[in-house]
Amino acid sequence: MVTLLKVNNAGWRVDVTLSTTTTSSSSARPSVLMTLELSDGTSQILQLDLQSFGQLRCKVAELLAELQLVHDRMQAKILPEIRQMDS
Repeated sequence: MVTLLKVNNAGWRVDVTLSTTTTSSSSARPSVLMTLELSDGTSQILQLDLQSFGQLRCKVAELLAELQLVHDRMQAKILPEIRQMDS
């Protein structure tokens, strides 16, 4: 059996290098650093460039919208059955 971990806490920050002795295009780009504290007590750190973070944000938004649709469909199916039982 597979056990899925839950995210107990999440934090993030944007890192931007303002100046360096050797300026390169990769060091001048901002990045998003995310820390996820998981239910098993471990922490995971993700470092993403802004484009990857934007893609992740969009995918999470899509998943949340899908979950809301499933929830709404279940409510529409279950609530009438519960009301019939109460009558």
